[in-house]
Amino acid sequence: MKICHITFAYYPQYAAIYEYCTNLAKQGHHVEVIALGKEKDKPYETIKGVHVNRLLSSANIIQSRFQAQYSFVFNLKRFLSQNTPFDVIHAHAFRGVGLLPILYKHASHKWVIDVRTVSMALGFRGKTSHIITRLESRCFHERIAIAEKVGETIFGPSLTWHTIPLGVNVTTFHPANSKDTRVKLGYQDHEFIFVYCGTLRPVRKLENIISSFHFATSINKGIQLLILGDGPSLPILIKQVNTLGIENCVKFLGHVPYEDVPKYLQTADAALSYIPITPYFNFQPPTKTLEYMASGLPTIATATYANRELINHKKNGLLADDNSNAFANAICQLLENKNHSLKMGNLAREDAHQYSWDKIVKTNLLPLYER
Repeated sequence: MKICHITFAYYPQYAAIYEYCTNLAKQGHHVEVIALGKEKDKPYETIKGVHVNRLLSSANIIQSRFQAQYSFVFNLKRFLSQNTPFDVIHAHAFRGVGLLPILYKHASHKWVIDVRTVSMALGFRGKTSHIITRLESRCFHERIAIAEKVGETIFGPSLTWHTIPLGVNVTTFHPANSKDTRVKLGYQDHEFIFVYCGTLRPVRKLENIISSFHFATSINKGIQLLILGDGPSLPILIKQVNTLGIENCVKFLGHVPYEDVPKYLQTADAALSYIPITPYFNFQPPTKTLEYMASGLPTIATATYANRELINHKKNGLLADDNSNAFANAICQLLENKNHSLKMGNLAREDAHQYSWDKIVKTNLLPLYER
């Protein structure tokens, strides 16, 4: 099968697109990706059997996002105007994506749109964004939503769609003793390490993690927090840590390449999946939770709808409210019984296997392509 994925993002950047494509290529399909490219990126290369085409343009930087998205659509012509059409073009939703099946109708026998998230905007702006995505999706043969609630919100009752869940690479993310990495980070054998991995943005309200951990350090000695990720909240969080006087207990690593994330998770004893319980995040399946589980880490997660689908409270992790007091209490609860924490981590690893990317591609994605 000849398959093309189109994304208004860099490649590799997002786990879902990367894992879809590499697993399809591994199964013998011809897979191409058309993505954005940075100045230092190669316009064309093959990554793990996937043929990657990049649109390298400074316009993507200087234009508004709206202009850049539509510019991206029209610049796809040189990739899609070929004699042999694709069997499937799988487009990952962005504004203007609905033009693709219209402008390049003969480029593919089947067009698929994939919606990974709801709008971050609230009220009228959010509803308008959902309506536009719904209208754009009408031009496609098949529609995919990352979760049932996301599909209901975006596509509504008038359209049919298929839920293809978030996955995790259980080969890449697995339990291991990364003692060398712990030593390089300056951790002692007796210290208990919590890890958080994610983009550091104000909307994520990560100051609550710092406040929770500060409270936990006042009761439990020898605990550390390792934070992987970058973003506009980084300097704010560093300042908060310094103000609270816990700079010796919290380490910020900044941006960590995707391929290096597993070894840092393997240095930890437990993980924090703090996600605000808001309309945007509530139904959004969290990548970090699945990666923690696959790594065999007992996880403390806020009780969003999506986290409750993954975490069985006190069985494979702990659930807590999204305020700092509740989250701090959950941290202390996990530390009270470290033997039970190990059991939760082992069960989490077992549970993560049902979300393996190779299984999802075989049982969910390929049958949709072949319909």
